[in-house]
Order: sequence, then structure tokens, then C-alpha cells
Amino acid sequence: MSVIKFGAWQDLSGNEVANSSEPVGDVGLVLIKSQTIDSGVSSVTVSDAFSATYDNYRLLVHVGPTSAISGIKIQFGTTTGNLYYGSYAYALHTDTSTTNAPESAVNYLYITDGDTYAYAESLADVTVYSPNIAQRTTITGMHYGRGYSGWQAGQVATLDQYTSFVLFPSTGTFATGGTIKVYGYRN
Repeated sequence: MSVIKFGAWQDLSGNEVANSSEPVGDVGLVLIKSQTIDSGVSSVTVSDAFSATYDNYRLLVHVGPTSAISGIKIQFGTTTGNLYYGSYAYALHTDTSTTNAPESAVNYLYITDGDTYAYAESLADVTVYSPNIAQRTTITGMHYGRGYSGWQAGQVATLDQYTSFVLFPSTGTFATGGTIKVYGYRN
């Protein structure tokens, strides 16, 4: 885990102020871990992502081409059993209409779309609320993949406390891999 510190600076009267322990950027985000998605795998588990240290987290997911056109899904811990509820809305960059894909009593939540095009990339910026607190884990976020951009939001209908999550394409594999960064929001 790393915290970026501000360097020394001068106030308006010319006095130098010593290094600060406040983190740089986005509301005190602290990098928890960075994990590579290997090429050719059908899923990736991110362990030790959540703890009691932070209430909320931010996931930045970058995936290269997938072996089949498919949605990229997330599960928390080992929770399946049709306990996920949410909505996944998107619009094609050449269209003026938006499509909403409801997710009701399923085993996952979608976070972005994968494509087989050689230079395709899929991106998701997801906030995860309360994954390690005994209340419902909720996500909100934005995504871009396969020429579609949009948003997603959803919840796991349990009070389970999670330390890990799994990402996987709905069909095929992560053909060329990718990266996942997990940040904690300072309380």
C-alpha cells in the first residue's frame, strides 16, 4: 500500500512548509494493490482487496481484447446464488438511444464489455461501497468497451463481508490480459 506525499512548498509569506502526510489527488485515494490479468485466462481473482481499513473502494479495470465478444462481470468473494441486482446501461458511440439491461437475481454484475478486435480495450471505473462491512455491498461506475459507453450500478443482497472479488468474461477468455488497480478511500 502506498501513499503519495506532497513535496515541500512555500506559503504566501515565503515560508517553506514541510512535507505533508496528506495523500495527493482524488479525495484521499490510497493504492491497495495493482494486479495483472494474465493472457488466456477465463477469470481473475483479486485477493486481499478489501479490509476494515477502508469503507469504500475504487476499482480501475483495463482489459485488452477478449477471445469472444462478451460482457465483463464481477462477483464478490464466493457469493453466487442469484443474489445480485442492478442495472447496466449503455449507448453505442454511433447511436442516440440508450439501452438498459436490468440484472435481477443473477450471479454477477456487469462492469464493461469485451471485444475481439485486435486493438480493442475495455475500461471500467467502479466504486465499491461497504464490501468489508456487514451491510449490502453496492457498486456504481462508468465503462467503455466494444464501442459502447455507459454506467452500471448494483448490489449484492447479502450482509457478507468480502476481502476479494472475481472478474470474468461471460464467454471466452481475457485473450491478451489487462490490469486491475484497487484504491481505498481514506475515511
